[in-house]
Amino acid sequence: MNNKYILSHEDIEKAFRDAMNNGIPHGIECGLNNIDDCFRLDRGKLVVATGIPNMGKSEFIDFLCVQYNKLYGMRTLFFSPENQPIYLHIDKLYRKFEGARFDKAKLDDARSVAVRRYIYDNFLFFNYGHEYNVEQVISIAEEQVYATGIDILVIDSHNKLLHDITQNETDVIGRELDKLERFAKRMNIIVILVAHPRKMERKGEEYVIPSAYDINGSANFYNKADYVFTVHRNYKPNYTTVRVDKVKFNNYGGHGEISLGYNLVSGNYYDIPPMDDIFTRSNEVPPPPSEASFDLNAHAKS
Repeated sequence: MNNKYILSHEDIEKAFRDAMNNGIPHGIECGLNNIDDCFRLDRGKLVVATGIPNMGKSEFIDFLCVQYNKLYGMRTLFFSPENQPIYLHIDKLYRKFEGARFDKAKLDDARSVAVRRYIYDNFLFFNYGHEYNVEQVISIAEEQVYATGIDILVIDSHNKLLHDITQNETDVIGRELDKLERFAKRMNIIVILVAHPRKMERKGEEYVIPSAYDINGSANFYNKADYVFTVHRNYKPNYTTVRVDKVKFNNYGGHGEISLGYNLVSGNYYDIPPMDDIFTRSNEVPPPPSEASFDLNAHAKS
């Protein structure tokens, strides 16, 4: 009997054979051991990132997208009103590729022009002169999957979307997350959604690092995502904490908390020893490694 709603024995057997022959997915490594040893994102997954405003969520997500592009040629579509005006977002991406700040004296140099063209080819941006609900973002992103081959959709942040305020907030958020999760699986892309926490408490002069259940609006952000992590910037000394509250399947990693150095010049992150070791020895974060300009011909988009 042909039933489109029930998987056939042949479909199930094919999926099982593929997994056994090719191996259980490991996830996509980003090139930093501290991150890759803790969690690895993968296609077909919904990722929720949170953190207190101005603590580096957008910067960290930009870093991941740039790393995936450098290593694998993956393209990203940004719905990122938080990263406005647009030239500031381009400047941040430019520094991550060049490992240095932009020099306006080199605005028309061949290398500078080539890097910017590379960014425009590999990173797409919504026109923020319009308003969008989640269905419109999904529809436009699907068009770009077919037209330009995007691999990642970033929505930064959830509160910049239009929402149906006539219905229960928890129900609305749950349906929106369901749509994003199904879209990620159907298009086989990564969807990264930024969601702000509620007003956070202080512990002395510092904020308490929020957890997944501190996200404003609904516990559905935790319940429905495949990954949930918090990005938190520390200033004395200068380093970033990434707290991973959820990795749905353990072949992609697990819960944990990692520390990363942050290069103030390039905006890139780098591996550092555990903070307990740093505080015990010198109370100083190791300086960033030297960064070379990215080879724009290092890979071809498959």
